Amino acid sequence: MDVVYYKENDMRKFLICSAVFLYFTDLFPSPLSETVGAMGTTNPFNSRVFAQAAEVTYFNPALLTLMERRFSLNFFYSYQNLDISLMDKPVGSDVIGDVDEGTGIYGATQQGTAPLETNLPFKTRPTADLDERGGHSTKDGEFYGALGLVFPLWEDYLALGFYGLIPIGNLMKQDSFFVDEREANFSNSLHYELYDDRMSSFNLSLALSGGYKYVFAGVGVTATAEAVINSTVFTPDAGKNENKIHADTTIKTKFTPHFGLIIKPWNFLNIGFTAHLPSKTGVDTKNKITFWYIDREKEAEINTNNLEVAYSYKPLSLSPSIALVDFEISKDLKLSAGFTAIWRQWSKYVNRYNEKPEDNIFWDSEMEIKDKEGNIQSIGGWAYEEIDRFKWKDSWEFIIGTAIEYKALKVGLDLGYYMTPVPDQKGRTNYVDNNKVNLAAGVSYAWKIKDMKLETGINFQTHIMIERETVKEEGVENSVGKDSKVVDEFPDSECDPFNPDPDCETGATMPESVGFQTNNPGYPGYTSSGQIFSGGLWFALYF
Repeated sequence: MDVVYYKENDMRKFLICSAVFLYFTDLFPSPLSETVGAMGTTNPFNSRVFAQAAEVTYFNPALLTLMERRFSLNFFYSYQNLDISLMDKPVGSDVIGDVDEGTGIYGATQQGTAPLETNLPFKTRPTADLDERGGHSTKDGEFYGALGLVFPLWEDYLALGFYGLIPIGNLMKQDSFFVDEREANFSNSLHYELYDDRMSSFNLSLALSGGYKYVFAGVGVTATAEAVINSTVFTPDAGKNENKIHADTTIKTKFTPHFGLIIKPWNFLNIGFTAHLPSKTGVDTKNKITFWYIDREKEAEINTNNLEVAYSYKPLSLSPSIALVDFEISKDLKLSAGFTAIWRQWSKYVNRYNEKPEDNIFWDSEMEIKDKEGNIQSIGGWAYEEIDRFKWKDSWEFIIGTAIEYKALKVGLDLGYYMTPVPDQKGRTNYVDNNKVNLAAGVSYAWKIKDMKLETGINFQTHIMIERETVKEEGVENSVGKDSKVVDEFPDSECDPFNPDPDCETGATMPESVGFQTNNPGYPGYTSSGQIFSGGLWFALYF
């Protein structure tokens, strides 16, 4: 038994160590940009319709043709204050007792039910063997630097843009975690799904824009990457951490396109549309683990593990917008006001383990799938009636903004509302996300320097997570999740006939298994809330 214990733990370590090779080599588009917007402008959230900064290279490349030649440099700081507060577990819900190969999720003989298949872990562990249950509350900040260039190739007709966003501290951060009871074996905590590590990444975008009079179009690309790692692990002694590891890593760069369109029926009116295609960082890992045995007549045991990881998934995003731009109220006073709506196809979301949220739906090997005539087509299938309990929703974000320019002084204000795509997490999964209200303000001033102009500015923004309470639903007794509810990980089970217990006769129910037990860190519920604060300083040289 001791040998098995060490082998299982070693394999887990090997998988993690192999993935570490990738953590320092990935390149991907930053979800940070979609959160904080354009930090080099007075209106960070309205950069899809206001041509104020080089960040339009990413947000709406069609605006490049409408901009002056410029080079920009900006620095900003973003701080996350995110909290997840867990409710106390009720008495009797801990997994206790002798949870061995003959008991638990797969090994148990469940009374009154047929054998079932799920994507649960191989077997559960006693609660006492786990790390302390908790919420992964984030109180952390990061500095960022950004460079931008807008270069007209043919004034008023054709322009080129570049935008690069780079974290100054951590170049990137990637934290893989499970969103159900499997995470109990690791951090035993809940995590914010769309923030935290996703805020430490960088963005490199290049775009070309062209147009004439009333219509302007642009196309851009953002660098992304896919990684493939093949690792071979040799374990001379399964009971000792004496391992030899060989890894082959390949990083493949690819580019994800985005598109922009601006229609100007009048000089002071912008009607915009953008499309950003989905992207993610793909990591495909294959681990081959070989164990050497003293008994040389026995063949060496070989374990092969495949792991497909996906980081920083960004969905297809479509955004219509309309804005009044530089409308002259008087000789020295101009007004801009805009509205932007962003639709995001979160229904296609895949988490860090490349799983769709609906993949946690119960799988019944005895389910009959029938056609319209009632004829059986196949045995086994998804419980489609439960998909809506898990599947993420397509969501909208709405932004209004205004800017006033008086001579060389400009002041801007943005207000946004973000609708979470995450449904109520009453069942097994613990995707943590909130509706939120976003507020941003900025001010800039421009100086004339001979034939050039220097603009400096500052902005500030806050994102307020609207508090959300989640209360879990327990599965029925002897259930392994058929109702898509929290799983009874230690269902009422018969004593193991191969490991007799004097306190439990063979064929009798194990006393420790009676009732509902789970190590799901989100059970029986939790509350999520928090804020994100960002502030920045920028310089733009017009030449």
